[in-house]
Amino acid sequence: GHSLYRMLAQNPGFRAAGVLSFEIPLPASRYPKENQMVNFYRELLDRAGRLPGVHSVALTTAVPLSGMESRNSFGIEGRKAEDAEWAVLWTVSPSYFRTMGIPLLRGRTFAEGDGSAAPPVAIINEAMARKYWPGDNPIGGHLQFGDTGPMIIGVVGNVKASGLADSAEPEIYVSLWQQPENQAALVARA
Repeated sequence: GHSLYRMLAQNPGFRAAGVLSFEIPLPASRYPKENQMVNFYRELLDRAGRLPGVHSVALTTAVPLSGMESRNSFGIEGRKAEDAEWAVLWTVSPSYFRTMGIPLLRGRTFAEGDGSAAPPVAIINEAMARKYWPGDNPIGGHLQFGDTGPMIIGVVGNVKASGLADSAEPEIYVSLWQQPENQAALVARA
């Protein structure tokens, strides 16, 4: 089909070739505690990463282009909240950016040590950095959403998440180890 060809001709911002994904729901009854979910996910990544032919594995609560991404309102610490600002929120394991081939532009990506005991951290995309910190460095700034105020530790390249025709919209990434959810997709680069 022409539309697939056109889609591939537009660079989605990640390497789509060789990425497989499937959903893993965790029953809350069996994993009532957040650390149980994190332990399950870590074990899953460890096992999946050892499969023959698997290059890199990661977890995400939504896969780009799946239409599953969630939008969240957020604030920026130290700024007046005139209107609610919105960004696409991704919850991912630390290996996500490497697995998806999303480039780190400045700062760092999530470390394994960014867990529940560590201060909350977030990564934003280039579109968000340009919109809210034009000509300025967002690293070290704090976001506000829900009851967390994570510090921005990195800026990554834009991924066209909801359909390739869109220009990239602001995106916030948080670590699955800090904000575990009971529904995730495993993405593997073969």
